[in-house]
Amino acid sequence: MEKKVVADAEVFKGIGPVTGEFYIYDRDRDREVRKRMPNTQLLEKYLDEAGGVRVYGDGIRVYNYGEQGDDWLGLDLRRVNIPTRRISRNIILGAVHLSLKESTGLVEKTNREDFVDNEACQQLCRIVLGTLAALETERQDDKERIRKLTKKAADPVSARIEQPIQDLRRELKRQGVQNQFENYVVKIEKDYQNMEETLLTAGMSSLNLAVVFHEVERGVRALHQAISEGADMERAANC
Repeated sequence: MEKKVVADAEVFKGIGPVTGEFYIYDRDRDREVRKRMPNTQLLEKYLDEAGGVRVYGDGIRVYNYGEQGDDWLGLDLRRVNIPTRRISRNIILGAVHLSLKESTGLVEKTNREDFVDNEACQQLCRIVLGTLAALETERQDDKERIRKLTKKAADPVSARIEQPIQDLRRELKRQGVQNQFENYVVKIEKDYQNMEETLLTAGMSSLNLAVVFHEVERGVRALHQAISEGADMERAANC
């Protein structure tokens, strides 16, 4: 476990000064923000193809950092356990800048791709991840502020699903299995939001929407009741 929490000169030994820029997007929930942007599909496609953190030495790209399939910071793995707070590769466009003269501990491989996996290289990862961890905290506050500004008046039809989901979360917490099931609850919310957006875009009437949402609400309440009555948790997780 890392004991040092302050980035002093010793931390940057063999690495030199590190600067960078990070642009982070919230693809899951900022629908109201994305509605105000042109070509959102083009943006999402671009993030899928170009998302990640690249490395530059004196302005020259160091490959293969940031290429598709390269997760040198382990961002996707970090996001698995806390999907609503962590940053994954497909929501970040980042660049890390180094000085070739001062990054003497970072040795490029003979094929000119990546650095040799030595202590300096691992320390660079820790420095960047430490910066992103601080950024994730700040980002969470900004996300809440944005959602308060863009929040619409509650739709009486779609709002009916929110209470059952909160009831389900409380029951999972009471049973001591909230962490085990949180990813499933998040998926229910995301699938519901995607379905709502699709149906509204298709121009379905309020009556038809009410019927569809009632079925979703009934399913969530049934799961809540089953867990409350002592259903087999392992079996429930595999449903």
